[in-house]
Amino acid sequence: MNQSKGKSSTSRELRAREASLPFDEGYPESIFEDPSLVSEYKCPICLSVLRDPVEDNCSPPHTFCETCIKKVIRQRCPLNPSGLIGDTKLSQTKQSYLGRLRTCCFYQSEGCTFNDDLSKLGAHLIRECEYRRVLCSNVKCTDTVAFRDMTKHTEACQFVHVECPFLFCNKRMEKRALDEHKARCEFRVENCSLGCGSKMTFKKMEEHIEKECPNKRISCPFAEVARTITANPTPENENLLVVAETVKKLCGPTERGKMGIHLSRSLETHVAFELALMDASSKEYKKALEKKLSQHDFVEERDRLLQRISELELKLQEEQQRQLKDQTEINLELKNHIIQLETQMKDNAKCRCEIF
Repeated sequence: MNQSKGKSSTSRELRAREASLPFDEGYPESIFEDPSLVSEYKCPICLSVLRDPVEDNCSPPHTFCETCIKKVIRQRCPLNPSGLIGDTKLSQTKQSYLGRLRTCCFYQSEGCTFNDDLSKLGAHLIRECEYRRVLCSNVKCTDTVAFRDMTKHTEACQFVHVECPFLFCNKRMEKRALDEHKARCEFRVENCSLGCGSKMTFKKMEEHIEKECPNKRISCPFAEVARTITANPTPENENLLVVAETVKKLCGPTERGKMGIHLSRSLETHVAFELALMDASSKEYKKALEKKLSQHDFVEERDRLLQRISELELKLQEEQQRQLKDQTEINLELKNHIIQLETQMKDNAKCRCEIF
């Protein structure tokens, strides 16, 4: 794995170096200050001015660019089919002569002002020239651009790594994948899908709609309990079923933001339903109703309704206690009356015995 990575890195370095040189064979005559001085120093393969001239083993020896002769497939001299190339050697004389000739830069037409010996041209092209072509620093990009434009290219390059712009995401990716990521990022900011005007991250959208959005249509808590009652009817709760059916018809789904208004306007219906629950001793349903009411945020209307129900419960209890007290007094009076009758009957029976 490390060797493979090393080879890849080396290959990229070579490509980067080659990208900075605008040639892979000999030099064009046009870069020389006096082209007539190089007319006899041409490579017979590329027909350009010799670059790194080397000689073969022919007699007399032929001179080629080092890169050109290495491309020859068969090891035979291109100018003498019967001669073998063999080991080539650098032509010091020609190399020295050409190295002292004045040249301009390959990129003179683009603005480079280099004018110096040919021997310094290679270093200039590799390290100094602002117009030299360089390979993009982003690993997957194969574009070559002028060195002076590299910063601009790198920022626009589709392979540069960028961070998601949405707060709290922090994911990094290639620029070419950014648009697709932004379209599905759970931290992207969106308007409420029900049009309430709120803005939130997509991640919190579902929670907002289910718990907060005033435009979300929700069931009246009384209607929910009424549906449960009508789904499980019992003969002893006949009156409760009638009231529950009425609540179901009057209390349809309402926007959360308007639920408080609904509770205020339907107060009498809801109180009648609560009383029916109390009358039927349906403690289970009563607790279910209180729980559902506590889950809503229309505090003022909910508290007013619960207070009204509590007042009615208190009055009902007082009425039941009064009725119980009255019944107790009636029972006591009836009992005393029966005792008086029994006593009177005993006295009458005693009197008859004395007469006879």
